[in-house]
Amino acid sequence: MVMRAGQSSPLVVDGRQAPGWGDRVSRWLKVREMRHFWRKQYIFRKNLTPRKLANFALRGAAFALKSPNLGGVPVHIKVDVAPQCQLRCPVCLHGAMEKDQRQTLPEPMQLETFTRLVDQVRGRTHVMSLYNLGEPLMNRALPAMIRYAADANINTYITSNFSFHLSDARLTELAESGLTLLIVAVDGISDATYGRQRIRGRWELIESNLRRFIALRGTHGPRVTLQYIVFDHNRHEAPTVTAYCKAMGIDDALIFEGTTTPWTTEFAPRAGWIPKPRRRLPRCAWPFFSSLIAPNGNVYGCCHYRMDENYLRQEETRPLGNINDMPVADIYASEAYRTARRLAIHPAQNGPVSGHFCEGCPVIQGGMPLLR
Repeated sequence: MVMRAGQSSPLVVDGRQAPGWGDRVSRWLKVREMRHFWRKQYIFRKNLTPRKLANFALRGAAFALKSPNLGGVPVHIKVDVAPQCQLRCPVCLHGAMEKDQRQTLPEPMQLETFTRLVDQVRGRTHVMSLYNLGEPLMNRALPAMIRYAADANINTYITSNFSFHLSDARLTELAESGLTLLIVAVDGISDATYGRQRIRGRWELIESNLRRFIALRGTHGPRVTLQYIVFDHNRHEAPTVTAYCKAMGIDDALIFEGTTTPWTTEFAPRAGWIPKPRRRLPRCAWPFFSSLIAPNGNVYGCCHYRMDENYLRQEETRPLGNINDMPVADIYASEAYRTARRLAIHPAQNGPVSGHFCEGCPVIQGGMPLLR
């Protein structure tokens, strides 16, 4: 749920988040991604053009009509600009990595790769989120990437842990880059709660960076949202988050329930083939509206599935294409992408598809998690 700082409606009832409009509609339609769209609606409302609206309408029609073949490009693209992270959050892949595994992580995305991506989708793609499982500020080319996207009229946002020694110069560079939205993920607004989830982070650094960034951004800088995921250890603190944001000059609070299940376990491939039944809408919205771009230009179906392969076993990633070999529009219209949409529309009729990115995905099939 996104709430303006100081808004009177309750974010938390009896220590639990009150479901918002987007959450209720998402549950009714059984479309998980609508909840995430609603939480970040601001960036999808800004800088709309007729051409972007036409692309969104085309992709929306493909989803509503359950058509795998209509054209267009992703409305939203998640770009993994930096796979590295200095924190060790328990639910994240970085929290489970061994030291030698960290040394084999992909390198951050090069500016040349990013500009090639922007040039392929400018005028039609509306939003780019410049992060995946890593910390985007660990790519020193990030401000230049944001500026290039902004000059192409593409809205951008990042989620950062913000736990760095950031100089005023670096904060100013980020504030003036053209970034649309900065989400600072904390899961605690005190020393007592912050470090329970954000292991190796330092709360005093985050507060200092936030205060200075808000002062430096002026009237034309990015909107700032504080993301607070509710766990049992910080539930008592959640009702105070909006007041904290108002006092700090933070624009919004984004508060929602968390899980202690590691992401790689929650989205682990399923063994066997037990297809889930067809529904009124496709089971997954990703192949209709979004894409994930890896640092090397590989294109993947989503950011939830095959996380460990993308970071630790790149020979098993099963990309749907690569932007260095083929334009995004051609990849989105390819047989690999049409297969992903068909699997989301009717798993039993169109699967299984051996070797495809979506093979074994728990969104389209049941069964026990595949042991590795």
